[in-house]
Amino acid sequence: MTIDQAMLGAVRHYLAGNLAKVTLIHDEIEFKGKSINDQYAESKTFAEVTAEVKQLFLEHSEKMLKAPVPLDYSHKENYFLNPEDESFLRELHARSKDADWKNFDDIKELELFIDAYAPNNWNPPKLGQL
Repeated sequence: MTIDQAMLGAVRHYLAGNLAKVTLIHDEIEFKGKSINDQYAESKTFAEVTAEVKQLFLEHSEKMLKAPVPLDYSHKENYFLNPEDESFLRELHARSKDADWKNFDDIKELELFIDAYAPNNWNPPKLGQL
């Protein structure tokens, strides 16, 4: 089972996109030999930025569970989640809330959970096919 097409873009953009931000933070920490408490951007540490992204993720996932789903996410008037999609988003929200976002393995698990139900099906054109 996969998520309804109406919600795929929102899940990939608002949820998977925020996980990607944290993945980049973890990559920078690992490859530049930094610590989670080092300064990252705008006088904030990696830990502070990670906490902000987690909060933003949770806000988006909570809003997606409203009935009807806000137009910003579904792009359809009076759109209601089907039971499977609602269950997926509730489980994702709970897992995300409990996850340690400073732990790369926890972030990878969330990414895999999203990818399994809301896959990124975008296939870029091959060279010469443009």
